Amino acid sequence: MPGSRRTVLVVDDNVINKRIMVSQLESLGLVAESVSGGHEALARMTKQRFDAVLMDCQMPVLDGYETTQRIREAEAKDRRTIVIAVTAHGMVGERARCLAAGMDDYLAKPFRAAQLGALLDRWFGGGAGVDDQPDLEPVPEPEIVPELDPQIVERLGGLGILSRVLDLYVACLSTQMGVLHSAIDGARWDDARRVAHTLRGASAQIGAARFAGLCEDMERSAAQQDSAACIESLQVLELARPRLEEAVSSCLGSSGG
Repeated sequence: MPGSRRTVLVVDDNVINKRIMVSQLESLGLVAESVSGGHEALARMTKQRFDAVLMDCQMPVLDGYETTQRIREAEAKDRRTIVIAVTAHGMVGERARCLAAGMDDYLAKPFRAAQLGALLDRWFGGGAGVDDQPDLEPVPEPEIVPELDPQIVERLGGLGILSRVLDLYVACLSTQMGVLHSAIDGARWDDARRVAHTLRGASAQIGAARFAGLCEDMERSAAQQDSAACIESLQVLELARPRLEEAVSSCLGSSGG
């Protein structure tokens, strides 16, 4: 990473995502700070300058798109903070939507520290801008047999945060599954979609690609307000949950990270 230690703000409502991104940034020799939402980000940026912002797109209350628009509106003409979208959405057109909102680039979760470092290096080093770069392809979900991708587990262990992240995930899974049941019982489709999105992103970050895929199915069904499909997806998630929890528990038992 060129130059002096730069400071990057992580904006994400998912505590697991925040912990991982902060650790990745620190492993790259950067100073990392984090907030949990758009309003917090705007308030922090009025008091402190950041060299870059990693902006989650799907946040409640004030999402990443609108937050970025407000950042651009408040900026002086001679000052532009680098804003990079980080999102679990790998859909066609998502990157274009991010750029239209005023973001400078796009990175799909989960990503490796090396990928993040290469992207930031281009921007900090004054290299290619978005108009000069090919579209960044979303990181493909690995074809895995185990519940947890051993390569991602190894990377988290290398960052020294494996146990902390898995503990956070266990708590998140328990809480969010309860919220998901309640949302579907009450036909609160937007709440169900948001919870499924949160679980999908958190699951992908720890390498639980299979469970993340099931969460994506739920997210899609909730977006379509398909009650029968949501109920079926919820049943599938609950069937898959014990195996995932067992894998996480086993990993915690054998990890000192």
